[in-house]
Amino acid sequence: MITEDQLEQLCLGWFKNGGYEYAHGPEIAHDGETPERSDYQQVALQGRLITSLQKINSHLPLETLEEAALTVTKPESIEVASC
Repeated sequence: MITEDQLEQLCLGWFKNGGYEYAHGPEIAHDGETPERSDYQQVALQGRLITSLQKINSHLPLETLEEAALTVTKPESIEVASC
């Protein structure tokens, strides 16, 4: 049997090996050392998302990328596709 912590550490290792950066949750929390979210409910890191969108869409204006990021992170409605 595997514990939740063991699974988390295993997954973090996979992501790190895949080139992803790791940031400890409390450090990037709104009250942490280097805040990247406005509260604990915010799942997507808006600043990182916009930076990534700029890298792959450098020809688009920042306003357009910010609008796209907002659309992705706060959809107006959630529709579940049926199989």
